[in-house]
Amino acid sequence: MAKLRQTQLTEPVKNYLRMRVAESGSKPVPLESERALCPRFGISRPTLHRAVEELLAEGWCIKLPGRHGIFSNPEKFMPGIRNIGLLNSDCYSPSFICTPMLYSFIREFNDMRTFINFTRLYSNSLEERIREIADLRLLGILFYMDAGTVPLIKALIAKGIPTVATVYYDIRHYDLPEANFEPFDYRKSLKNRLDFIRRRGYRRVVMISDSMEYFTTFQSLSGNLLKPENFILGMEDIPMRLPRILAQYKPDMLISDGGCSRYQILFETLRHCSGEVPELLLYPQVAEILHPALLKRFRIHYMDDTKIFEAAGKNAAVKLKRLMQAYCRKGNRHDKKNEMQGE
Repeated sequence: MAKLRQTQLTEPVKNYLRMRVAESGSKPVPLESERALCPRFGISRPTLHRAVEELLAEGWCIKLPGRHGIFSNPEKFMPGIRNIGLLNSDCYSPSFICTPMLYSFIREFNDMRTFINFTRLYSNSLEERIREIADLRLLGILFYMDAGTVPLIKALIAKGIPTVATVYYDIRHYDLPEANFEPFDYRKSLKNRLDFIRRRGYRRVVMISDSMEYFTTFQSLSGNLLKPENFILGMEDIPMRLPRILAQYKPDMLISDGGCSRYQILFETLRHCSGEVPELLLYPQVAEILHPALLKRFRIHYMDDTKIFEAAGKNAAVKLKRLMQAYCRKGNRHDKKNEMQGE
């Protein structure tokens, strides 16, 4: 666990410095000092030093005789380098939306000149975050958004920074351009769940989700199969409401969206519930979170939205490529104009 935590802290700065080296040119260029990088990435001096030492060992950075600091290694220079950032709704990406979507997105950028970075923002205000993203020199951004990040995404789009946002909900809620938005097909996902419920003959269903829109859409698709009092919105209500629902309603199926914290709270609550626990319909990542012995105590079925997530990842990558190409063409025209004016 300690090693994983260390990797989460060092990877953003290592990716940033790799990108700087790759675009630095055919001569050694001095890179930022450890003292300057610590506050930018919010890590301690020893942690930062460890990241720099790893880059030196990998050959990305070099030291020059009689010179202080570290320098770019010209052998790592790659013209036309592209640096893409991944950001979650909390502006921190030690992980991302889900593995199938991420893998599908990365496959579309499968070349040696693209760095895909799990990016972290440390500032709070809109202006500071925009400046922080500019400092990271990102050519493109894939953003898993929620309502709180909409102003930042709109500001990035307004500044012409290639940005694609993905979210489970309807684009109309956020007033974002279609070219900058790739929704997850949650209606198809809910329909898959409903088809499973009908095939198995379940009648008494409980649902846990962080979206009221999931509830209303499921109700529309199912003909009001789910009673409103048996829908739990958010994680905080699980320990308070679920035991009472299980005792009074005695459901035969419980559906829950994914998320490590949500599943941990859910199973901790189920462990302390008296009486029979219903069958569970969950995302497969629950098997990676909980101990196998605990999973065996429950009757679990797994939702498979892999194809939906993969399609969303591919579509987001295609849109981001298109935006990045337009951005580069615009930049080249701007550079040529400046050259002509200089002449």
